[in-house]
Amino acid sequence: MTTPTLSNDWYSRGNIPYPNTTTLMDQFRCWPWLLKALLKGEVSTGTTASVVSGVVGNTTRPAGSYWTCEGSCDGNGNWGLDGVDRWTSSYDATKLIGDADGADHSWIVLKSPAALGPVYLCIDWCRLDTEALLLSGNGGHLTLVFSYSAFTGGSATTRPVGGGATSNEWEPSGAAVTVGNVETVYETVPGYQTFYAHFTITPAGAFHFATNRIPTNVFLSHFFCTKAAETQTGDNYPVWIGFHSSIGSSRGGGTVALRSRVSARTYDNTSYTPPGMLVNNFGSVSEFISLKDVLALKWRLQPLYLYDQSAWRGRLPDMYAVPNDSGSGRVTLQVGSCYPATTAPTHHVVGDYLVPFGVPPKL
Repeated sequence: MTTPTLSNDWYSRGNIPYPNTTTLMDQFRCWPWLLKALLKGEVSTGTTASVVSGVVGNTTRPAGSYWTCEGSCDGNGNWGLDGVDRWTSSYDATKLIGDADGADHSWIVLKSPAALGPVYLCIDWCRLDTEALLLSGNGGHLTLVFSYSAFTGGSATTRPVGGGATSNEWEPSGAAVTVGNVETVYETVPGYQTFYAHFTITPAGAFHFATNRIPTNVFLSHFFCTKAAETQTGDNYPVWIGFHSSIGSSRGGGTVALRSRVSARTYDNTSYTPPGMLVNNFGSVSEFISLKDVLALKWRLQPLYLYDQSAWRGRLPDMYAVPNDSGSGRVTLQVGSCYPATTAPTHHVVGDYLVPFGVPPKL
C-alpha cells in the first residue's frame, strides 16, 4: 500500500461537452469521435491542466504526444489505409455509421507515438445500433482492438487487421480476437442530456479516457492504454489496455469489474494475456485499504500489479485502487473526489480507482 505518486507527466483536458446529444445515436456517436479527436489533439473545448515533474499547472500538451491516423472508413463506401481521417476534425454524424461486418460501416486506425511502442488502435463500429436498441438499454457497440503490427487490408465493409492476422491483436477482455467482436459502451439516455468527456495523456501517448452524464455522480465508461512500470528484463511488450462501461452500478464505469478487462500481449508477443491480469483481488470488501493506518493516520492506496500466468509484468503506473467498502461502514471515496484535496489535484476517483486526471470532473 502506498500514497499516490506520479511517474509520468500528464496533460489533462476535462469536462469536454459532447458536440451533439439531441438523439440517442448522436449521444453514442460522440464517444468514438471524441476518443479519436482527443488522441489526435483536435479538441479545444473543456478545461485543461497539467502535472509536469510533479508541478501542477497548465503547460501545453507536447505535439509528440499526438496519435496519428493510419486510415479510415466513413461508412459511405469511402475508405483507405492512406493516412486520411474521414471522420474529420469536426463532428459529422454522416461520417459515423454503424452496421454489421460485411456492410458499409465506419472504422479508423490510429498509431501511437513511437515512445509507446508504437501501438496501433482500430476503432470499428461493426454493429447495427439503432435508436430502438439504444432506447432498450442495450448500449452501443464498438471494436477496440490493438496491435504492435501495422494494420493491413480492410474495405468499406470490414476493418483492417493488425499485421494481417487477428492472432497479432489484443482487446480488453483478454480473449481471442475475431473480426466483428465488440465492446458494449453504455452512453445513451432518452431526451437531451449533458454529457462530458475527460482525457489525460503522457508525452509518450499513454492515456485515460472517461465519459459521464450529469447529474449521475458517476462515470459511464473508462478506457485506458498505458505502458507498465517496474517490468522485468525481457518484457518487450509492456503496453496494457483496459475498458469498463456500466450504467448498473452505484460506482458507474471503471469499477472493480475492470480487473477482468485489463489485458496485453504476452512478454514475447506470441499471444494475448488471459483475462483477470490485475493481481490485486480487493473485491467488494477492500480489507486492506478501507481501514485507516493508525501510524500514518491516513488511508493508503493499493498499487495495481500485473501477472499473466507466465511472468510478473510490473504494475499500472499512476493508477491505484481506492477504498470502497460502504456496506461495512468503513471509508468509501466518492467517485469524482480528488487527491490531494486541494485546488490543484493530480488524481480523481473513477469508479474504484484513482486515475491521473488533473481537471475536477462535473458529475
